[in-house]
Amino acid sequence: MPVMEQKKPSKSEYIKQFERDENGRYRYTGPTVQLSERWIQVSHRAFLMLAVSLVLQIIAGCLPAEVMKNTFYVIFPFGLGIGLTVLSIYHLYEVYEQFPAVPEYIWLKHGQSITDCLIAQCILCAVCAAGILVYTLSHLQNITVELLPALLEAVSAFLAWKAYRGIKEQEQAAKV
Repeated sequence: MPVMEQKKPSKSEYIKQFERDENGRYRYTGPTVQLSERWIQVSHRAFLMLAVSLVLQIIAGCLPAEVMKNTFYVIFPFGLGIGLTVLSIYHLYEVYEQFPAVPEYIWLKHGQSITDCLIAQCILCAVCAAGILVYTLSHLQNITVELLPALLEAVSAFLAWKAYRGIKEQEQAAKV
């Protein structure tokens, strides 16, 4: 069942997907997206890559490099990149928490956003690294200190790309 082609259900349709159990609690009875064990393995790797990426971005921001203090074309993508890393981890966790049968409403809200956040994070980290390189080459002062944040941001972009590729391949294999 290709969920991506379906539109979001209306409120009345959404409410009909829940029923009360014998304790009076609501239980989801609507359609689900089945995830494979392989998807969980890929998401574990993605969690690890995103955690390392977040740590590298924080380290890059804490370095005493002049480029990380005064240049809007580095600081803006840097901040957005950190935000998207955290958002990617959040979306991945929300889907992972429901394994193996993810309710369709959760998949529509979080599952489809994972790859979008990862590709945006990859692009922003690469833009930040490129901005650092432009600044460093135009000022030519203390190049080793200035290039270390660029290297860390480039590694973060690579990790986001690898996480994106792994999850995208799993989605295509499962035809989610």
